[in-house]
Amino acid sequence: MLLPLRMSTCPPLVVDRLIGLAGRSENPLRTMEKDSRLPPRMALAELDSDRKKTGEVVEKLADPDFLYGWSARATRPNRNGTARRRLLLIAYAQP
Repeated sequence: MLLPLRMSTCPPLVVDRLIGLAGRSENPLRTMEKDSRLPPRMALAELDSDRKKTGEVVEKLADPDFLYGWSARATRPNRNGTARRRLLLIAYAQP
């Protein structure tokens, strides 16, 4: 769930770094990363706040060459850029 977001930053972020930069509590983020689900006992308002903090960090560190669809800093994609993104996705998918 969070792996693609962490890998879309420049440089890619490990979970611990994202937790620190976003000022988030550790357990909810690890639950979302490991189990691909929302923490069941977390209040909705707290979950929304944490989600926004994480999104702000990822947006600030987003690699504009990789994320062009929603990033205001990025330019329109071209053939070379599209090929590069495909290679990055393949590399990120490797164990």
